[in-house]
Formats: sequence, structure tokens, C-alpha cells
Amino acid sequence: MKRLSVLFIIVTVLLLVVPAFAQDATPTPLPPEPIPDCPTFEAEPTDIRVGYYMGQGSAYLATSQLIEAKIAFACVVEVIEPSYIAGWMGRAETYFHLREFVRAQYDYNTALDYDPNLKEAFNNRGVVFAAQYDFARAEADFQRAVELDGTYLVAVSNLAMIRAAQGDYSGALSVLEDAVVASGINGVIAEYADPERPDNATPIPFDPLAARLYALLGIISEAQARDQFNAYLYLYNESQQFPDQRIADVAGALDSRFTFDLRLDDGSWLILDDFLS
Repeated sequence: MKRLSVLFIIVTVLLLVVPAFAQDATPTPLPPEPIPDCPTFEAEPTDIRVGYYMGQGSAYLATSQLIEAKIAFACVVEVIEPSYIAGWMGRAETYFHLREFVRAQYDYNTALDYDPNLKEAFNNRGVVFAAQYDFARAEADFQRAVELDGTYLVAVSNLAMIRAAQGDYSGALSVLEDAVVASGINGVIAEYADPERPDNATPIPFDPLAARLYALLGIISEAQARDQFNAYLYLYNESQQFPDQRIADVAGALDSRFTFDLRLDDGSWLILDDFLS
């Protein structure tokens, strides 16, 4: 076994990438798409037309009619009101689902041109970068979103996962542990664990994103444990000695699971914020 883990290899590659998070993360220009024909309510005031096409775009996006959604949002930003930020955000999200990542990045950049402190645009552009395995830029965008709002748990979760993907387990666990304390979710657990709590007590409301922090702590801790076990086995493999079989069995059990890096590779652990909801 000549490698410690897939994550270590990822880290080596990523060290060559220069982080960037500002609006200067400009993608390679693409040929412009055709400007759509947007005749509905053409004689009506701008706000009525924008409202119609935004509602249409949001409905199409929610039902995965992505080409139709793209056209509706384009009516807003290309024809009716180019400064309407939600239109750029909606079309960017549509492009993301179409896997047209460069166009999505451009639209998020444009939204940030209009509002340089739009945390949702930083978060979502970070997901776009992550989908292209540009983890350094993704981390910088998630970090910026958290700096803008420390209670923004969508970006907190994404920041932790992207740090873990680069092998920075301590940095990932630190941001999650701080967020757990700040969210107060540990107090909810303490109430549930109170032995004097009646069985018929009213359920305690909590933020699902705060509860998710605990799941991510467990996942990332497992990934860290796996790499630490593999480091132990690597030492013995290189020295051609036999390791403690009990430890080898534990390491093998961790490696045989659906591993962290595969779970992250499918993108499902990164959250694209729904700016339109």
C-alpha cells in the first residue's frame, strides 16, 4: 500500500492552486446565448413584467424544467431589468443544474458586482467551484460567506466539508465545533438527555441545519480516523513488519465502508442555497 488515502492525493494536487474569492474569479468568456423574446406584459410597468418572469422562472426551476427556467430568468436580466439580482441568482442556479458551470460562475459574479456582500452568491459560487474540483476557490468563497454572517450554517457546513476534502480535518472540525456552540443545538440535546424530562413532553424545535453539524462532525472524524489508521499500516508496510492484527482489522473496517471522499465526490454534501425561496 503506497498511499495513505485518496484525500492525501487530493491535497497534494490542491496545493498547486492559488485561492481566490473576490469578483475577479472571472471565467473564460463563452459565446453569448440568444436574447429571448419576452412579449408577455410588454406594455406593463417593469415591476409587473419582472414579477411575472421571475415567478415563471422559479416555477420552472422547481419542477426541473431547466431550459424554460433559463429563458424566463434571461427575460429578466437580459431584456427587462439587468440590475435585478434575483434574476442573475436564479439563472445561475439553473445553469448549475444544467452543469454549465462557467455560465453559472459568470452569473454569480454579476450578482456580486451589484451586491459585493451577497453571502448566498459567495456560497453558491463556492459550490460551482467545488463541482469543478477547484476546492481552493470553493473554500475561499465559503469562508467569505461565513465572514459576512457567522450564523449562515449553509456556508459553515460547506466550509467544513471542503476543508476536510483537502485533508484539513482540524480546520473542518474547528469550524463545526464553533458553530455548534453558537447555534445552541447542544442545549437542545441536553434537554432531551435530561433524565427528568417527561416522556410526553412537547418536542423541542430546532434548526435542521444546526443538527446537521453533528452529522458532519461524525463524518469528518471518521475520515480523519481512517487516515490515521492508514498511516499506522503504511509504516508497517514500508518496514515489512506485521502490525497489530486488531488495529489492522479496525482500519480495514473503516476502508470497507462507503467512504467520505466518495460521498463528497457526488456533491450531495454541499448545499446550494435557494436564494429564490
